[in-house]
Amino acid sequence: MTTQTHHTSPVPKSNSNKGTHSHNSLSGVDARLRLYRQIALESGHPDRFIRIKEATQLTSLSNTRHFQMEKEGIFPQRIRVGHRCSGYRLSDVLAWLADPASYRAVRQEV
Repeated sequence: MTTQTHHTSPVPKSNSNKGTHSHNSLSGVDARLRLYRQIALESGHPDRFIRIKEATQLTSLSNTRHFQMEKEGIFPQRIRVGHRCSGYRLSDVLAWLADPASYRAVRQEV
């Protein structure tokens, strides 16, 4: 009876990628912003009305966070269209996406 021995050579582990990430969140936001601007312009309505659900998808923020930021004046103001219908101007949301840190909402009379 013969015993077979498997020889495995140790593979050196490379630390060249240690501490680096291939995903840059800022470039992801920039790409998303460019995509939404392109969609808005192609639709023929660059300043169209968007509902809260679409604003949530664009910004990746919850409804609650939108409302908190709106009260603080650091997110666009909702526009009431009816008793149970409100939303945002797409141009306002895109302006916020372009520079959220320095965005200040302008009070709008509707």
